[in-house]
Amino acid sequence: MLRAMVHSGSLRRLFNDYKDKIDFIFVYILEAHPADGWITGSHYSTFNDATTVDERIDAARLLIEVDTEYKTFTENIKGVDQIPILLDNMNNDFNRAYSAQPDRIFVLRDGKFEYIGETVSDSLQANPKKLASDIVRDWLETVIVPTVSTVIQSQREA
Repeated sequence: MLRAMVHSGSLRRLFNDYKDKIDFIFVYILEAHPADGWITGSHYSTFNDATTVDERIDAARLLIEVDTEYKTFTENIKGVDQIPILLDNMNNDFNRAYSAQPDRIFVLRDGKFEYIGETVSDSLQANPKKLASDIVRDWLETVIVPTVSTVIQSQREA
């Protein structure tokens, strides 16, 4: 689904629409379908499961390189025009602590989790035609947009 979110431009559109309201980061975790591991259907990855930080960096850089149409990601942690990519450590602590799984989206506000997206399998069962980026957009439109509108209205009244 990440491939679908990236290649369809869905994640890029979400970023463009909300980058002035929320911060985005992308945490690159272990390969979902490594060439040397669990494979379903066609070959999803040309990478083996990374055993070194350099291999994980190479895989993340490939994600940046293959997104030629939308240019969604950047290595620059202070990037403002693209989503910065961070790497999970080789112990996969982020993935283990948050059951990150591929394509799982989290929204934090004031240092607390406010939204935790479904796992890929749950999402596919609930609505196989809806991408994780579309689901979080629906949530953002009910939570973030009204909050921003309330702030703007308060500023007008002041």
